[in-house]
Amino acid sequence: MKILLQAFFLFLGGVLFAQQNEYTIYEVGKGEILKNKYFYLGHYVDDLFIAVPLRDSVDYTYADLAGIITIKEEVKLPFQYRNIEKVRDDYGLYKEQVPLLAISNGRGRALYRLNSSVFEPLTDFKYLKFRPYLFDGQYLMAYNGFGQMVNLETREITNTNFTELLPLNNDLIAAIDMWRKCGILNKQGDTILLPTYDRINNISEQLITISEGETLGVLDAKGVQIVPPIYRNITLSSTRILAKSFDEVEHIYPELIAEKEEVMDFDLVKQTEECRKPFIVSSNYAKKREIFNLCGAFDFYGNQKIPFEYYSLTKGISNEIIANKNGKMGVITEDGRVVLDFEYDDITTLFDVFYLVTKEDKQGLFIQGSKKLLEVMYKDIFPISAHSVLFLEHGEWSKVTYRSEYKKHKIHKTNLNANYSFAYMDTFNRTTATYEKNTDFFVVLECSNSGIVDKHLNVIIPCKHREIPRYFNEKFFNFEKKYTVKGIELKDMDLSEDNVQFKEVIIGKKGEKYGVVNDKGTVLVPFQYSHIQPIDGKRFVVRK
Repeated sequence: MKILLQAFFLFLGGVLFAQQNEYTIYEVGKGEILKNKYFYLGHYVDDLFIAVPLRDSVDYTYADLAGIITIKEEVKLPFQYRNIEKVRDDYGLYKEQVPLLAISNGRGRALYRLNSSVFEPLTDFKYLKFRPYLFDGQYLMAYNGFGQMVNLETREITNTNFTELLPLNNDLIAAIDMWRKCGILNKQGDTILLPTYDRINNISEQLITISEGETLGVLDAKGVQIVPPIYRNITLSSTRILAKSFDEVEHIYPELIAEKEEVMDFDLVKQTEECRKPFIVSSNYAKKREIFNLCGAFDFYGNQKIPFEYYSLTKGISNEIIANKNGKMGVITEDGRVVLDFEYDDITTLFDVFYLVTKEDKQGLFIQGSKKLLEVMYKDIFPISAHSVLFLEHGEWSKVTYRSEYKKHKIHKTNLNANYSFAYMDTFNRTTATYEKNTDFFVVLECSNSGIVDKHLNVIIPCKHREIPRYFNEKFFNFEKKYTVKGIELKDMDLSEDNVQFKEVIIGKKGEKYGVVNDKGTVLVPFQYSHIQPIDGKRFVVRK
């Protein structure tokens, strides 16, 4: 009797577990549209879904029941696999192509792809995982203890002795060994650079940075060193490598300094801040470093084009560079010619068009080539696009609009409160994988309160919040409260599971249940599910 009761409760527990994992598809305006029940359902591509049918008394951990179905529940790949998942797309691998599949038979994974409605295998079932490899979509990393390269066109496999492979450009791969040291391979698996570096990263299609501890250097697109790894920081302008050197004082022991005192042009008893000033060490003492804690620039072939005499160098507009010299900011060309004198306390580029300059609490506006748009006389200037700028004058906010060539402009009065100030919200651009100044909405500040205005300067959310808002997924604002882009408060909703897909819908959670609303706060999918995955903005994979 006891055994029968245990069996009954085990069976009941299995049924209850299955019921808690029942997946289906919810379509806005129609409700749940699938006829059959599924233990798992995940969107693959278009109207295809990775599916596991719901069956009683099944141990799904070891069941070979994964397959592919259409939205009309037609079976495209039979329910006979342990697991099916899309290959990760960390590096924009697919480029509008159909995502690849990693399919497990319980003993290993094989790589599959969809070709004219037929799923074709590209490898045998002998791998643990697959990862994106090269940006051109031709190669994939197959891992089985060591990284192997799979050519998706020829299906040729190249073995390596590295544990991880990461793309640098269309020809080179960063290879990481079991001691976490980095080298470089080409697509044929040949070693271009031995694994002796701590990190290797691409900073553009043409250039790669290498690091040894805290020091950085630069390689070209073929893996040839053009700047030695002796610098504190490396960034890029349009055609220059901007490098910052180390302050050698921090790295020399006092007794060593005393021994070499006769070749060093500085006083050891000076205060720390004095010792941090630039100085030159005799070449017989330090052959690698002659200038310290200053910035200079090289071209993309490693030729020095700007001397190391600036406190900072950052990319400016087009082929110009913002520079700090002796504590004052100016603008130079990529060959070092001064185009905006070193007389400003701060210079910031905005929309890759404007230089917003500050001098003694007054602001002005320039464009490339030091052409002045607004005199350095305003209390506050705030560009809202590449052709529209707000400025505060005589206690009133005005808007100036420039034509494309910036030779003509129009000035308009606004109804903005004179006590307002403004700030930007950065938005992630999925196309360029960079953060950009958002031009649809801006933070408006009044005293210690904040709100939101749109690009037409309409107040979307009044200045009544104590927190500075954050803008998420181009869909909603998060103060101490949450609002849609229409200014509708989303009460009692956790939006941490929302994603950047489908701007017209927001996935939220109330209590322990998920649902979907639009930007007006209207409920599109009721809050009664334990999981939601968007398909196309109107249809969603849901789990009861």
